Amino acid sequence: MFKESSDKIAEFYTGGCMLCGNKCGTDRTKKKGVCGADDKLFIASSTIHFGEEPPISGTEGSGTIFFTGCSLKCVYCQNFPISRLGQGNLSSIEDLTKKMLKLQKDGANNINFVTPTHYLPHISKALMSARTAGLTLPVVYNTSSYENPDIVEFLDDIVEIYLPDIRYSNDDDAYKYSGVRNYKEIVFKNILKFHSQKGNLQIDSSGHGVKGVLIRVLALPGKNKETMEILSFISESLSCHSYVSLMSQFHPYNCKEFPELDRKVSLQEYEELVEFADKSNMDNVYIQDVT
Repeated sequence: MFKESSDKIAEFYTGGCMLCGNKCGTDRTKKKGVCGADDKLFIASSTIHFGEEPPISGTEGSGTIFFTGCSLKCVYCQNFPISRLGQGNLSSIEDLTKKMLKLQKDGANNINFVTPTHYLPHISKALMSARTAGLTLPVVYNTSSYENPDIVEFLDDIVEIYLPDIRYSNDDDAYKYSGVRNYKEIVFKNILKFHSQKGNLQIDSSGHGVKGVLIRVLALPGKNKETMEILSFISESLSCHSYVSLMSQFHPYNCKEFPELDRKVSLQEYEELVEFADKSNMDNVYIQDVT
């Protein structure tokens, strides 16, 4: 089934790329797509990371692989040099396979692919090779949730844990701040699909996530109404027991042209969101300090 899913994913890439929600149709053997990637694989970093949510990092750390480029153009992206400026190293499928096996050897408790969608054909081939070579770790699919919904069914055989973002509850904000017009239709549909495949996050006796969905919701300054709409969608359309990371870490990178975002989230704003989640009976919410 893994190979069949990998082959199906490749069909969305060959000739004209339709992997993400942009569906730009670019022949990436000739030029770069909207994501900023051509047919070559670029990896920004590969490291054991301790800054993810507790079930993802655990005590051993998450084997995190950052890929260059992104399907979204978020004005406040904290990884701007990687996502927009093309920072990263030219790599091969063999290189990626070796990186996964090294992370396992170094003690990581999972393989965490960050912004992987535009490289899915490369990743799936490397992952098949790594599995054959002895990789046993669960795969975390760390995503903006802006995949072409038609490819999501083929991810089921490839990943164990979805770590998706929901940033916006409406297309106006998504277009203004991330440059896409069909955000809500794409992302909300994909979140439902992720959850229907894997269900709520399952955590083993060591505190490690082994399968399921953990949704990241980034609080934006002045957008509590919209963030509450996202939380309501999760609790009502999925489950009030869904695992959610309610993130306060927004930093106003490159936001001078957007004065409404040119500040951090206040303690009052964040506490209001935490209270809303509590009143919505959401009982698996990870929260952060406001600094």
